[in-house]
Amino acid sequence: GSANVYQALRTASSSANACVRTSAFARTSGLGLRGLQTPALRRTRVFALSMQDLVVEDGDVVGVRYKGTLEDGSVFDENPEGPLLEFEVGSGRVISGFDEAVRGLKVGESKTVTCEPKNAYGEYDDANIAKVPRSQMPDPPEGMELAPGLVLQLTTGQIAVVKEVGEDEVTLDGNHPLAGKQLTFSVTLKEIKDRTQVVKDKVAEMQAILKNPVMGMLAAEVTKNPNFLIEIEKKIEDAKDEDKGKVLNEILATEEWTTITAALMSNPQLQQIMQDPAAMAKMQMQMAEQEKEGGGGGTAPAGPEVPQAEFKEDK
Repeated sequence: GSANVYQALRTASSSANACVRTSAFARTSGLGLRGLQTPALRRTRVFALSMQDLVVEDGDVVGVRYKGTLEDGSVFDENPEGPLLEFEVGSGRVISGFDEAVRGLKVGESKTVTCEPKNAYGEYDDANIAKVPRSQMPDPPEGMELAPGLVLQLTTGQIAVVKEVGEDEVTLDGNHPLAGKQLTFSVTLKEIKDRTQVVKDKVAEMQAILKNPVMGMLAAEVTKNPNFLIEIEKKIEDAKDEDKGKVLNEILATEEWTTITAALMSNPQLQQIMQDPAAMAKMQMQMAEQEKEGGGGGTAPAGPEVPQAEFKEDK
């Protein structure tokens, strides 16, 4: 998200994928790893004779297959294969209409629901349009142009989409791409997960993310605290087993973590490097060389200024 990180990534990976895939309904990013929306532990409800007899209620952690379509029938998001979408029902991690789609289902059952904008991403708001000087706009990733549709992260951490490009200024749209749209979800419940195992899995997943060197660099840039991830890791390790789920939820809800994940999801090069050990090693070598040559803190020379704009509300 910052110009320094952005410039370093352009140098480290020239063949990055130039496509950002936006989750259609997740309220917060899961770093590209489904299910980081970790639930806090609660009192275990009385189980039925088998998992197939359970009916989904608030507080359950579920795994689903889904397809999301617009009014014209076009598909905006789906997961027909690969990992299931996992989330805690009623936790606010997905839009309310999607929560409603799974309540009352048993494993193997399906439901189709239509969500009006108020139960999805709200109405389109003209107040979330801003104009910024073109001189503030950073160079786009290699292979892309500064053109309508380009996704950017602002200094506030909010994601915005380029709406218009003029000679002297650029118009940014801070509305969610699905704001004002009626969404239809076809959902199939595949599993109701064991809560204790879910927390263990998510703790392990989070610990792996915290040890990722690219994530460490990004977190240091965003928070200006080189020990930010180390402090988070210690907080998780120090928590009692029964409190780890709650601690994870608290971390994911912080402004710092939200900004870090927004920066990650807005930068396709960063996402690719995080999953490519060779690219990570190359980037670390370049950063070390830059630090040795310039005596700096391990960041690349500053690139173009990151655009600054304020919107009425972060959607």
